[in-house]
Amino acid sequence: MIKILLKQALILTLFVIPHLLTGQIINLSGDSNSLKVSGTSSLHDWEMELTTFDASAQLENKDNGSYIISDARFSANANDLVSEKSMMTNKAHEALKAEKQPEIKFEQTGTLEISGNQNGTYTIAGNLTIAGKTKPVEIALNTNTNSQKKVSVSGNTTLKMTDFDVEPPTVMFGTIKTADEVTINFNLTLK
Repeated sequence: MIKILLKQALILTLFVIPHLLTGQIINLSGDSNSLKVSGTSSLHDWEMELTTFDASAQLENKDNGSYIISDARFSANANDLVSEKSMMTNKAHEALKAEKQPEIKFEQTGTLEISGNQNGTYTIAGNLTIAGKTKPVEIALNTNTNSQKKVSVSGNTTLKMTDFDVEPPTVMFGTIKTADEVTINFNLTLK
């Protein structure tokens, strides 16, 4: 009986497990990850930083030296978006409906193949949720993948707040208005 169990374990180890491990989950790595949101107003330009967030993806090596990235995910809490000015932070949280709809998330649709040279500019498609509203987006990004399966991703994208039913913040009884369009800049390292 023990011999049969050992044979089954050996067969499982040699043939089944390697097929299950063809891809690996990679997560945020290191402390140099950043995501900043910037825009303009009738008074001056502004910038906010997302202080805490999470990201992960499935990474699979292909025989030709390229990589397939799938199931990429990003999540954050809108309450973690901060400015150096508390009034701006409060107005942004209010506009983002952070008290009732705090989740900001991106979920990849489809797959992304990174070519054999492992560096380049690509477009990732997915669904972005802000303030409780989900919309399909395409984000241009630059990637750098090394032999230790560490993937560096950077890029920026421009969004309109009103596309997510977010009313651009105003102060001073509407005399200072924030522009509808914002730019998101990000630098992420996953391993």
